[in-house]
Amino acid sequence: MKKQHIMIIAIIIVIGIVAGGLVLGNSSTERNPDELVTAVGTHGGEPETGFNPILGWASASEPLIQSTLFKRNNNMSLVNDLATNHTVSSDGKTYTVNIRDGVKFHDNSSLTAKDIVFTYNEAKKVGGDIDLSNMLNATAVNDSTVEFYLNNSDSTFISKLSTLGIVPSESYNNETYGQNPIGSGPYKFVQWDKGQQVILELNDDYYGKKTRI
Repeated sequence: MKKQHIMIIAIIIVIGIVAGGLVLGNSSTERNPDELVTAVGTHGGEPETGFNPILGWASASEPLIQSTLFKRNNNMSLVNDLATNHTVSSDGKTYTVNIRDGVKFHDNSSLTAKDIVFTYNEAKKVGGDIDLSNMLNATAVNDSTVEFYLNNSDSTFISKLSTLGIVPSESYNNETYGQNPIGSGPYKFVQWDKGQQVILELNDDYYGKKTRI
């Protein structure tokens, strides 16, 4: 991959930095024009379980490495991500979501409804940060259609479809995925030096709008 196409984000855990503060790299240090280094406080700096959305990674923000069915735009409105459209049954208990064709995970395997079903059913089973207690189960109608069945009507359930990053069902391992995550999002995982840095690079094959960073 050409050097100029690589975007590196280094999240450096620095002892002594005010929690929540952001410090850019020293201006006296020469850096590549396509490299961004940020330093953050130790509070909330690293996910304890790694970069695994099933266990809670980025449940309150866009996961970057993984894609979600929906996401929030700059106005905080829900818009499609992997989803192309959705419908809700008259009783409010069944959400049917159609997803994009041709989406690839970073390992070049295809993302289908099977992966979405696996992700949501597994997240419900392990009881991560996202409350899916009202979801009975998720089922694949075909490769591009998923149905979510709820125990009780819930008009806010679509919000939960914007919080869980999708993982590959064929290669997922609950013990190791968080240390070496594979997703279909705008950035690929490269390296994690615990307590020091996380390196991500731009996903040139991302289906959505390319980021400016």
